Amino acid sequence: MTPEQLRALAEQALQLLSQVDSMGQKIHRLETVNEQLAHEIAILKRHKFAKRSEQLSPNQGSLLDDLLDTDIAAIEAELKTVNPPPAPDELRQKPKRAPLPPQFPRTVIRHEPENTQCGRFRDWRNRGTFDRMLKRLHIRLNEQGLIDLET
Repeated sequence: MTPEQLRALAEQALQLLSQVDSMGQKIHRLETVNEQLAHEIAILKRHKFAKRSEQLSPNQGSLLDDLLDTDIAAIEAELKTVNPPPAPDELRQKPKRAPLPPQFPRTVIRHEPENTQCGRFRDWRNRGTFDRMLKRLHIRLNEQGLIDLET
């Protein structure tokens, strides 16, 4: 390269550096303006949408109450037409299980344990626990009509 070409290249490089500097300053200035505008927008939004600006006047509140009352009444009327009221409890009869017919044969089956030894009581019969439990079981089964104690 000739010295003239080097000088031209150096001048071009200096011009490019000055352009870069001016662009950097412009970018910085635009970012600052952008931040200021964003801050101003936030302040204006707070002012416009603050609690004070959204308060309802008493007239608006009564209008809203009237609208809600009419809407609720309409919904209740529609629900009554869709869902009829349930029948009173007096008309409903609880289902009762019918007893087995007498012609069915009844068989009395006594269940006696094969072993009366227990790790806790050793021998239930000696302590009377087994007999009391068996007596209560027989009484309950007799009350239900499942066994006949007279036989």
